[in-house]
Amino acid sequence: MGSRVKLLAALVGLLILVLVPAQVVWAQVVNPPTNLTATAVGYYGVDLAWQKGSGTDKTMVVRKIGDYPASRDDGTEIYYGTGEVACDDGDGVGLDLEAAIYFYRAWGQDATEQWSDDYAQVSIGQLPPPIDYSQELGDIAAMLGALANNLTWLIYCMFGIGLTWLAVRRNEIVLYIAGFVGILLMGLDVAQTSWALGVPLVGLAGYMMYKAIRVYI
Repeated sequence: MGSRVKLLAALVGLLILVLVPAQVVWAQVVNPPTNLTATAVGYYGVDLAWQKGSGTDKTMVVRKIGDYPASRDDGTEIYYGTGEVACDDGDGVGLDLEAAIYFYRAWGQDATEQWSDDYAQVSIGQLPPPIDYSQELGDIAAMLGALANNLTWLIYCMFGIGLTWLAVRRNEIVLYIAGFVGILLMGLDVAQTSWALGVPLVGLAGYMMYKAIRVYI
């Protein structure tokens, strides 16, 4: 009786030695991807990158709005293959990263087509709106316009003052009138028109005509 028990125990031990390793091989754990990252491409696309789990052959990435995919069939398949990068462009129509949040999960698959129970996940979305510089650009344009007007005003004013100074030196009434009218127009803030420069020029032309007539009279 004792020998039979020993023999039975030996057979059980042998079966354990044979079957347990086979079961371990059959139930080998498939590792999920690691270091899954999502990078916004503007407001309409997402670049995804990861590292395949040790011993895995392929990776599947699934996207869902509102929550993470519960399974590989729960959402939109973004990628399935042997690579480690993917681009999600919303099936060609673009995403809306300013308004929505997109949730991604990635599973690994080995050469025997067994899937990983675990997964990698990442989310991205509701990005801050782009900075609108239109107001600042408008302010800069207005400042440059005002500066140009002020420079124009300054040039006209200096011309009128110079013409008046010439009138004082030459003691010519025509130049007096032209210069003072030019300065007066400056004070009335009409530098945007051609009058501010035109009146002194007309005065100078009148002065030259006056001098020319004096030669022949």
